[in-house]
Amino acid sequence: MLSYKPLLPRLIVTSFLLSSMFSTQAFADLTTSQTQQYLIIATGSGHAFQSNGGEYGADQEVLSDSSKQPDGEYDSHDPQVDLKGESKIASSWVAPADVDDRGISQYLPGAKILKEVPDYTGNVAITDGSGDFQSENSDYFASIGIRCNRSASSCNASADKDNSWKENDAAGFDNFKELHHNDNVNQGGITRFDAGEVEKITDGLGLSKANLETTAFEDLGELASWKKYINSLDAEYKITQKDIDLGSGGIYELDIDKIDDGTATGDSYGEDIGFGNNDGIAVIDIDIGSDHFLFQNGNWILQTTGATTAIFRMKGTGSVAFNNASVMMGCSDKTNTGRCLDNEGNEEYVTDLGAMFYTDKAASDAFTLNNVVLGGIGLWDLTDGGNGINISSKIQGCTQLVSHTVKISSSGRLNRCSLAYEEPTTEVPEPSTLLLFSSMLLMLARIRNKKAA
Repeated sequence: MLSYKPLLPRLIVTSFLLSSMFSTQAFADLTTSQTQQYLIIATGSGHAFQSNGGEYGADQEVLSDSSKQPDGEYDSHDPQVDLKGESKIASSWVAPADVDDRGISQYLPGAKILKEVPDYTGNVAITDGSGDFQSENSDYFASIGIRCNRSASSCNASADKDNSWKENDAAGFDNFKELHHNDNVNQGGITRFDAGEVEKITDGLGLSKANLETTAFEDLGELASWKKYINSLDAEYKITQKDIDLGSGGIYELDIDKIDDGTATGDSYGEDIGFGNNDGIAVIDIDIGSDHFLFQNGNWILQTTGATTAIFRMKGTGSVAFNNASVMMGCSDKTNTGRCLDNEGNEEYVTDLGAMFYTDKAASDAFTLNNVVLGGIGLWDLTDGGNGINISSKIQGCTQLVSHTVKISSSGRLNRCSLAYEEPTTEVPEPSTLLLFSSMLLMLARIRNKKAA
């Protein structure tokens, strides 16, 4: 009688090997060469981006205090962002003795520090051919400015509202230009995408789930590629509580390294699900059905040595809300409970995206924010339609906002912390090679099994 026992382990190993290789191939096709340039990417039609009193590409006082500004500040409109007065956040933050000096930030103990110097990352992408923006009393510290998928004049729906653009620091503190579609000595900052650029960002983004799954990564734009990849990942941790309310303030810590390597034990808000592959991505599902998720009244620190990026996936159709809260990446030295220092004793600042909150099925608002600080935290809404990202009151920090619509109704100070991924330099087998390899293994297994019989 023919026995399948010797063959079964080989098939399991072969299947696992092929799965790993295809996963690696998929990851090799991912890139962010276009998307990582932008603080805000608005993919919808109509008024896709709206701003009222923002400062983009500069976060010039941390925590921001509307009653006092640092000496020598680069400023045109002085956005009134008073997060220092929000006690549920500020009660845990520390103000150094020289905090009023330019470049000296308040900090959350155990979390990376937000820079106060303009970095000119306030670039905005309006990718739909019928999309435009409305902006008033806003400053754009931006190397690119606002880039549109239509004529620059028709993209600007701001009428004569007061907006300024400053593209670099060469002219010192002054020399703001009027944000305008005319590029002259006193105006500029609104341009049109070059041919083929938008497609690299958005191709395939509106595909159905079935069509997206069967479309090759190389035929998709960057956002759709990441959507396909993120949706394919296995969860390693699950948040099961729809409300995380710290009450009178305080700090909640979550170690994303332990989630990724499978050693997390869970807490009152979430649970480990017995899987951790230690691949550098901690996949955390917010699994609360169609309910909305809310974090409020305190500070959330995501701890990592720097080896792990977290992806929080909203599984249902509800929105993600942050209210009177900060969400920050932790110091690379997890034992540090003061001001972050690196291995050489230098202050450790937020520079990159360390975590992303993600949804692709929001029924209404994807994200709502009210009095929020983000430190290396991105908000990605890849829902086809919906109300997008709605910031109703005061925001500052380092983030990347991606959605059909991005609406910042109240003043804010934001730098860009984007998802930056470079393709691996190691050669990855092509799918045709993998199929040939699998066929050879199966044939070898059959031959050996027949000989044994």
